[in-house]
Amino acid sequence: MENRNIKNIFKAVVLMLFVIPINTLAQDDSDQSIAENGEAQSVEPAEETSEEPLPVNVEDKSGGEKFASIFSLADKTVPEAPVEGIDGGTLKGTNGLQWPYFTSSTIGVSGELWIDTSFKKGESTKEGEPNEKQMLAQGRGVLRISPTYIWTNNWFIQGQMELVADKNQSKDISQLVSADDVWLKFGQWGKKHNNWDLQMGRYQGWRLFNLGMGLDLNTQERKGAQVGSTAPPEFYGVTYMYYRPSSNITNIALHYYPVKFLRVEGLMQTGFDSLNNIGGRGALIFDLGWLKIKGGGEYKKKSAVTEGAKNEEKMKGAGGAVQFVIAPWVEAGGQYAFSSQSVVKFDGGKNQDATFSKWSTGGFLNVSPFATFGAAKYLTVGGGLDYTSKWDSKEDEFGNVGIFSHLQAFGAISYRLFGKLLIKGVFAYAKGNMNPTFADNTGAYQTTMLSGRLRLQYSF
Repeated sequence: MENRNIKNIFKAVVLMLFVIPINTLAQDDSDQSIAENGEAQSVEPAEETSEEPLPVNVEDKSGGEKFASIFSLADKTVPEAPVEGIDGGTLKGTNGLQWPYFTSSTIGVSGELWIDTSFKKGESTKEGEPNEKQMLAQGRGVLRISPTYIWTNNWFIQGQMELVADKNQSKDISQLVSADDVWLKFGQWGKKHNNWDLQMGRYQGWRLFNLGMGLDLNTQERKGAQVGSTAPPEFYGVTYMYYRPSSNITNIALHYYPVKFLRVEGLMQTGFDSLNNIGGRGALIFDLGWLKIKGGGEYKKKSAVTEGAKNEEKMKGAGGAVQFVIAPWVEAGGQYAFSSQSVVKFDGGKNQDATFSKWSTGGFLNVSPFATFGAAKYLTVGGGLDYTSKWDSKEDEFGNVGIFSHLQAFGAISYRLFGKLLIKGVFAYAKGNMNPTFADNTGAYQTTMLSGRLRLQYSF
């Protein structure tokens, strides 16, 4: 009897690991890039299409449980939900759904590979700041592995690992291979209501702001009117705790889905970088398909490790977005958020440069002009604009503080060759207005940027 059980267990393991489905489906392209300047890096989830995932189910006769084979994640590996967005747009995969979703135990495999080539021209009116022209080539690959165990009554356990390869060969070899997602979660899914999960590890919070088809992470247009040492303020979209945490910091989040059109995330962040970190971020998504209302707020505190040290940082903010989908033709949205940050130095004095308030607003429009016309349906055009205003606490002799602003605008066109290979061009303009309060009475100055970028991206 014991030998028979061992044989049955061995058969089940072999079936899980080596049976490949006949009809492997591929993940749709995500136009969001997967790096962030100075922040933990970002990867967007797979997008939904009209196709259903088709894992091959194989019965494990030793226990009667069904296992799906290893397979490449299908486009619609999310629970049944309202319309997420148009094909080729940027709303799909950003609506807080439980992903990747399976009905049988499996090991999901997916990923993406993108290559960028870009050019920018930057000009500055600041005395002594030279204008610049820059050509840049970037690339990144991600292999995503999602082992999932399904139990009775829709209970599940899931983990995810994202292994990252960087194209930049000028970096040290230790920086070329890294990880994005590393997390575990458990809970219930697939029910009509009251689904939930508890997630712990390294991952992104729910995205509230959508920037459209441009301003991809770590690109020239995302940095905007940055010329030399001058960097205008970056937009804020309830993003202090949105990105994957770095160093020894962990996210712990409870996700609750009371009904199909309402989703709630309560996220706590704790750990250590150079300071002890503790914070909380709440997000809510109301989703009717054609209308999506998203909002949230966050508060984070960083305190000194050394006894007697007074250095401390506090960050807080809130914001929201309204988005519309007229499937399969158009998706659009607008957003607004505000934030403040205060920094105390080691000796207890205020760091006036790093203590500031700012707000951001913007919107995007994506159009699939030939959404029902054969191969032409893979063409998408879009545009967007974002504006950020920031003022610090550094006063001059007249009591004036430094004021800074940043306007970023872009237009983009993309085509998905064979429905899978994304070919995207982005043209962008940015302008920064800087009016600092320096002791040397440096006056106001401006920076501008023009850029163009071509991206090839394949998601699987």
